[in-house]
Amino acid sequence: MAVTNTLDIAVIGAGAMGSVFGAHLSKSARVVLVDTWRKQVEAINRQGLQVERLDGDASAFALPATTGADRLDTRVDVAIIFTKSAATMA
Repeated sequence: MAVTNTLDIAVIGAGAMGSVFGAHLSKSARVVLVDTWRKQVEAINRQGLQVERLDGDASAFALPATTGADRLDTRVDVAIIFTKSAATMA
């Protein structure tokens, strides 16, 4: 029997840095983005996360997003926080 150890990661803050890191981490782990900006969360859930590189090439990443850590449907192994210090409490 093969054992698969998949890491569950919550990226808190789906701004520029959180989105880029979340997208790339989702290639090898289960990632959920957590952000308080409801419209962005809804857009990510509807059409995926769009990441455009400097050369103009773009990729879409299908990963879930939610508006609060209390809405996660599972426990995570790692939480990475990408918020401005003033937004950490929210």
